[in-house]
This record gives sequence, structure tokens and C-alpha cells, in this order.
Amino acid sequence: MAFFWCNGEWIESRKFSLPPTDRGVILGLALFETMLANNGRPKFVSSHLKRWRAGCERLGWKFPDIDLAEIGSELLGRNGLTEGRGRLRLTMTAGSGSVFDISNGTDSKIWLTATSADDPPASIAVLVSPWKRNASSPLAGLKTASYAENILAL
Repeated sequence: MAFFWCNGEWIESRKFSLPPTDRGVILGLALFETMLANNGRPKFVSSHLKRWRAGCERLGWKFPDIDLAEIGSELLGRNGLTEGRGRLRLTMTAGSGSVFDISNGTDSKIWLTATSADDPPASIAVLVSPWKRNASSPLAGLKTASYAENILAL
């Protein structure tokens, strides 16, 4: 059974839900960070939090005061991921609200998931996407749930 950490609580994955009005779900108005973990410990936490804080500031969201290293380590342990490589994903949604307001609503959710991560491949191939990135997009530089363009490029 997998566990999540959400808004300060430990939740079994099958009991996790989001309201259908959450703008992270219906509009992609959410931020995320994906972190490597080795032997049950998250790596480069301060760098990830720095980027996440910058994203929150650009969207006008309150930056949550959480101990990501401690929560991440406990989550990895709860999910039996204390040896080898793991992946933590931190996500924050805007919650419910008007499509004309990007501030996070009172039902905004912050959650952390943990999964195993494969070892890196011995070699890689590089391909160039046929689409150019929009460097002038207001979302440029943010890791948001509006990720469909990235998935198409992959």
C-alpha cells in the first residue's frame, strides 16, 4: 500500500482525492518539483525549494512552511524506499476558485509522493522537438501542471 503526505497528513494512496473544481486539475494551475532520493534521503532539497518558492512568488501564492527533507525521508520509509534510488514529487494546486483569479484558494492542496526510480541509462539519444518553446510565456521557467506541450515533445 502506497502512502502520500498531503496538507500535513499521511494518507493511503487509494484515499487521496481532489475536488473536481480544483484549478490544478481543470486548468493545470499547479506547481511541482521532482526530486531524486538516494537510500531514503532526498537530494538537493534546498535547490528544489528555492525554485518552488520562486514559482509561488510569481503566482502570488503563500509559500508553505514545510520541512521537505524530513517529510520526504519519512515518506520514503513509509513506502519501503530506503535503499537505492527513489523519486519524490511535490505538488501544490491552486484549489477551487474563479478562472480569473490565480491566487490559491482555501482548498488548495500540497502533497508529496514517493516512487522508486530506475538507475540512469548507460547512454542516451538526443532528439530535437519540432516545436519551439515560448520563452516569453508567463509560465516560462515554472514547473507547472500545464505540461501537455512537454509530453507531446517527449
